[in-house]
Amino acid sequence: FFVRESTTHMSESPKSLYKEKGDQTIEHFVEVKDEPYHQEFFENEYTRVFYAKIPPGQTSLFHRHSENTLYIVLDDAKACDRIAGEHEINFHDAIRGEMFARTHVHPSGEHTPLIHAVCNLGGEATNFLGIEVKTQQASQTPPVLEESRGYMRREDLVSPSFSVFELKVEGGKELPEHPLPNRGLVVFWEGEEGWEGSGLFGKVGKQGRGEVVFWEGGETGGIKNHQGSSPA
Repeated sequence: FFVRESTTHMSESPKSLYKEKGDQTIEHFVEVKDEPYHQEFFENEYTRVFYAKIPPGQTSLFHRHSENTLYIVLDDAKACDRIAGEHEINFHDAIRGEMFARTHVHPSGEHTPLIHAVCNLGGEATNFLGIEVKTQQASQTPPVLEESRGYMRREDLVSPSFSVFELKVEGGKELPEHPLPNRGLVVFWEGEEGWEGSGLFGKVGKQGRGEVVFWEGGETGGIKNHQGSSPA
C-alpha cells in the first residue's frame, strides 16, 4: 500500500470544473453516503464500504466524511479536490496500489470531519475503494498477525480505529491455515491462477482486484501458491 499526494498551482481546468460548486458554503453539502458518485458496496454495524467512481471531467457534490476511512486506489487517476470554504485546489496523481488513511474521530474525542468536492481530470472514471470504520464499534486492542507468517503491518497507515496489514505469498510457498483476528476485512489485490486459499482466503479472488470480504469471529485462513506470481 502506498501514498503519494501533492499540491500544485491551480490551472484553468479545475477552475471551470468548480465554477458552479465553488460558491457553495460549508452548509451546502451531503453526507458521503448520499453523494451519487460514492457508490455503496455494503454496510453493517462495524463498517461501510464504497467505491468512488467519478466520470471523466465531472465533479462530485460537496460531501462530508465523518468516520475514520481507509482508501485504496484501484486504477490510476488524475484527480483534484477542494475543501469547503477554501479556494486552494489539491491535485493528486493517484497511482494504482496506493493507500491512504484519513482520521476524523480522534482518541481524545475530537471530531474533524472533512467536507470537500472531488473532480476527475483524467480520461477514465476514477476507481477508489473506501472503507469506513464506525468508531463506536472499533476495537481498542490492535489485532495480532505475525510477521513470521508473511504479514506486514503498515505503520504508515495509522488510525485509532483500525490496523492495516499486507500479505504476500511467493511462488512455491505456503501460508498454513491459522486463526484470524475477531473481525476485519480482506481486500484481494492481485494474483494469477495457480494459487488456492483455504478458510476465509478461499472466499476471495473470485471477482478480481478490489474484491472485499468482511469476516467476524472464528475464521481461519491459509494460502498455497503453486506459481511464480504472488497473490496479495
